[in-house]
Amino acid sequence: MGPSFRLARLSWSLPLVILSIASFFLFTGSSREPRRSLADWLIERHLVSDEQAKTTMVTLPGGWKVPLASIPSPALDQALPSGVSAVGITGRSTIFPHFGDGSMGGGLALTTTLFLVNDLATTVNADVQFFATNGSPLTLTLDGVSGSSFKVALKSREMKRLSTSGTGAPKSGWIRVDADQPLTATLSFGIRRSNGTLVTDVGISESIPGTHFTLFADTIGAANTGVAVVNPSESQGVNLHFELLRQNGTVASVTDISLDPRGQRAAFLDEIFKSVSGIGEFEGSVVITSSQPFAGITLRTIGDQLTSLPMVSPAPAGSTRTNFALAQVGIGSAAGLQIKTTILLVNNTSSAATGKVEFFGSDGTPMSVTIGSSTGNSFNFDLAPRAVARMMASGTGSLTAGWARVTMNQPISGAGIFHMLDPQGNILSEAGVEAAPLRTKFRLIADSKENANTGIALVNPDADGSKEKASATVYLYKKTGEFVASTTLTLDPLKHRAQFLTDFFPKVTGIDEFEGVMWIESDNLVAQMSLRQVGEKVTSMPTWSRKYGFAPYSVMNFSQNLVAQSPATEWIIHQESDNYDIQTITLSCPDLGFKSNSFEPGQEIGLGYVPANGNTRAYSLVATKAGAAEFDVLDLTNGGAPFARGKISGSTSSGFQIQVTMLQAKAATYNPAASDLHFFIHSGIINPPASPRTSTLSTDFTSVSANKNYEAPYARKTIHSSSFVAADTSKAALHGLSTLFLSPRATAILYGANLGATPRIIIPVVGGSTVNADVISVASDRVEFFVPPEITRGTIQVDNGSGPGNALAFPVLFAPQMQMTSASKKGESDTTFKLTFTQQAEEYALSSFDLTLFAVTANYVSLATGTNVGKGKIEGPGSADFTVKTDAVAADTMTLGFYQSGASKPTVTMLMQKVNGGVRLTYAPVTKPTGPAVYSEASKLEIELSGIPLKLPAAGKNVVASVLMESGPTRAGGMNTAAQSRLTRSFKAE
Repeated sequence: MGPSFRLARLSWSLPLVILSIASFFLFTGSSREPRRSLADWLIERHLVSDEQAKTTMVTLPGGWKVPLASIPSPALDQALPSGVSAVGITGRSTIFPHFGDGSMGGGLALTTTLFLVNDLATTVNADVQFFATNGSPLTLTLDGVSGSSFKVALKSREMKRLSTSGTGAPKSGWIRVDADQPLTATLSFGIRRSNGTLVTDVGISESIPGTHFTLFADTIGAANTGVAVVNPSESQGVNLHFELLRQNGTVASVTDISLDPRGQRAAFLDEIFKSVSGIGEFEGSVVITSSQPFAGITLRTIGDQLTSLPMVSPAPAGSTRTNFALAQVGIGSAAGLQIKTTILLVNNTSSAATGKVEFFGSDGTPMSVTIGSSTGNSFNFDLAPRAVARMMASGTGSLTAGWARVTMNQPISGAGIFHMLDPQGNILSEAGVEAAPLRTKFRLIADSKENANTGIALVNPDADGSKEKASATVYLYKKTGEFVASTTLTLDPLKHRAQFLTDFFPKVTGIDEFEGVMWIESDNLVAQMSLRQVGEKVTSMPTWSRKYGFAPYSVMNFSQNLVAQSPATEWIIHQESDNYDIQTITLSCPDLGFKSNSFEPGQEIGLGYVPANGNTRAYSLVATKAGAAEFDVLDLTNGGAPFARGKISGSTSSGFQIQVTMLQAKAATYNPAASDLHFFIHSGIINPPASPRTSTLSTDFTSVSANKNYEAPYARKTIHSSSFVAADTSKAALHGLSTLFLSPRATAILYGANLGATPRIIIPVVGGSTVNADVISVASDRVEFFVPPEITRGTIQVDNGSGPGNALAFPVLFAPQMQMTSASKKGESDTTFKLTFTQQAEEYALSSFDLTLFAVTANYVSLATGTNVGKGKIEGPGSADFTVKTDAVAADTMTLGFYQSGASKPTVTMLMQKVNGGVRLTYAPVTKPTGPAVYSEASKLEIELSGIPLKLPAAGKNVVASVLMESGPTRAGGMNTAAQSRLTRSFKAE
């Protein structure tokens, strides 16, 4: 399908040929059905059924009635829970190092437009502040209101546009946006004539502070390069060291610039290095370094046109990045315009770099371009340390479009410039773009108002060579946050697609004058780029990753409400998927006390675990210094390696604080999945208040940005309340001697007071009910009992005849349930039976079992090795299907192997052997577990055996099954152990 332009826009759409002509065309068969729906999310959390999702109709803004299953759910973050609120600005600011506003004379006006977007599910409050070059507040007019600071509230998914007036004397400086939750912001500069005609426009993304940046330097011909730098510190000055480097990386000149706190400096290169011979016709780079973080941007001018170019930082230590993509390339002529694309390569490493630049058409096939005197689709390069190179791709004939891939042996950086020229070669417009980051989720401003349009280019660069397709869903939201429509596209490896906003959603009412946000989510990594067209001008439009920030809250659960008893305590740290990984976390409460400060080295003060599917971890909190409240968090799943470091402080009665610092690299990544980190602090450490009260718990987080170059941490504080109530002295009271884990069929001792002579121990069991445990012995301060086999996670209560006393919270160490079903028995060889083991979430995982079937006999001799004798499956974490085969057969024993599809070796074996009175089955993995596993969700193991010559009792007679199940090895209460559970069941033979 060819280009699709409405006639009314033909006259001004033609300059955006990079995003429209030849290879940019409408999708066929596009759908409003999103790849992932809100119903998917609700079904996963058991809030609705599949049938409810299909039949429930929901009214969307505008009166549309659609099934629940068709509503997209790109926002999976959740609002803060009841009683928890976010407070304070403790370190997170969005910085734009330069802005301009005012009359420029000659009928020209300079304006700055700030776009603010809230990606979260909660309202975000922001403070937009304008500063002069000397760091003092700068007053200007913003949307008719004068001031230097502007308060803005954005509802969930809302976007707001704030524009300066463009009147009065010229003003410049920098902008800082503070917010109480992570907030996205982008910026654009525009110069217009008095009749509204746009002269130039440039889009700017936020500047992430750092200590080392490199920028491309060009003053050749009509070009010049400007740089703006700012010191965001409120109290500390900064000295910036500038090095001017030639193309080959050698130093041409150096100079230093000092900035006071909140100070800013903006200048052209021929001003900064005015004494350098030939600075008016220079090509190379500038490296800016400092011992303190600073922010900066680069603006390139050519005639009356402005474009932004990225300032790039060195790759983080240990980086293995070997390629990057430029998601859009345009070459050729259309409608009397010439289109060229420049690729800039910057070797900001200390080693020589070699590599190649390859060009591909939209269909993924090689694309021929001309660079200098050479024509082809692949061009080699060789860059000395700190050298730069400029490659301008041009061509004759009709316009062609595609993308470029840079492959290299060092993690160098790059950027691109799109040039639009008239037939005489005069520049009409330029747009600079950064090398496209690979992401699965990104956002961009969607704007088609007043002769504007937004174009998006997507590429599946197949960076890892997996040859996998990428399915990307594009969601459209109004600026007020309401969902409008969605469409899905598929990109084969190396394929490229680009379209206007108006062509993505041609059927949306009002799409020609639309303002809002586009969310794009892919099931595979894609490279992307966005350009904005206004009249005959084209500018880059920054895209961004969703700014989830980090986990907004944590909760402390007390095992009971007994005042001043120093109970065992559970601290749960909550993280949603795609939050930034936590770096430090501190929980404090003025009404809690710290009872012990005399730890011994090696003393265990608590336990912990993360029940995350595929990345389960179990921890031990171990004191590290004599007499000091310092501890290491040891990863038991990883051989006891330190995972984090912590400390506790406070007095006996008040001022409790516990801090944990992760020992991971500073360049943190996104958390891969929603998870809760559980810490169980043993009793005798945390003291409740001396009198009943409601207290405030404060949680401070810091987190390193996912941007590897950003070393300044995000920080946020949340607060919530917890009540401490005095116990009823007429009733029994319980407290845990240490962190309380219970295992089925074990014995346990609870400590307490006012237990009475014949206490009743009330324990929750699977199914939502409770049972009374069998009491073994009672003393004045303790009670010993048998743990019921059906126990489930919850709270224990004790009743001394005056009603249930306080509750004691506990997790279950190991509590799988087992069922056995015998099937039809037409003859010995047709006997089948099925075993089902079910585990609840957050229990230690089943690793092996011994099952004895009494009153059952077997004859193995007739079976041959390799015979299929059954099947099975695992549902939940580690889901798998397998076939059961005979691996070895003897008179009294037989070894069965459990084979997953295509596997040549079994993952699990089961020994079936004859014993007195029956048959015993022993099930165990081939590779023994090295540490405990905690299931993040309910899990079920099913084993169905058939074709084994078993002889069951006569129909109606009982088959008694006794099973000993084991998890581990694990660690509980300071002891290395394997948790065991024994169940006995009887079944009627059919």
